[in-house]
Amino acid sequence: INAMRHVGLAPEDLSGTVTGHVRADIPLTRGMDTSKLDWLVSLDYQDLSLAKPFEDQTVTEADGSITVGPKQAVISAEAKLNGIPAELDLVEPLADDGPARSRKVTLILDDKTRNASMPGLSDLLSGTIKVAIDKSGEDAQQVSADLTNARLDIP
Repeated sequence: INAMRHVGLAPEDLSGTVTGHVRADIPLTRGMDTSKLDWLVSLDYQDLSLAKPFEDQTVTEADGSITVGPKQAVISAEAKLNGIPAELDLVEPLADDGPARSRKVTLILDDKTRNASMPGLSDLLSGTIKVAIDKSGEDAQQVSADLTNARLDIP
């Protein structure tokens, strides 16, 4: 199966607790075309951290799941990206005829997190905001901010 060859991470780059299931067609005869065999790996993980950045992001404290098949990997998680709480929904194609790549990330910024990562906004903004970033397919990246639970003070 060796799905990790697509992401450039070795097992020693990962820490945390993982449980999962593997379903795979196993040939009982020699010479079978292994590209025709079906397989699916489903993993649930807690407190997953990556020892090195992934797509220029530091990932720590991830709780979620990954499902990997011959054509795609689907990741759904809550994690910290560069120390900022985030919700992640990612699709990574693993084959030429797989789905389009999709990156949907929502950063959750409370006062403490926002002040640590974006100092200077506390005079204008208080409360929790959610910043949604959607990079799906070849389209331009879309960014939106949910200020429902925030207060915006413009002097």
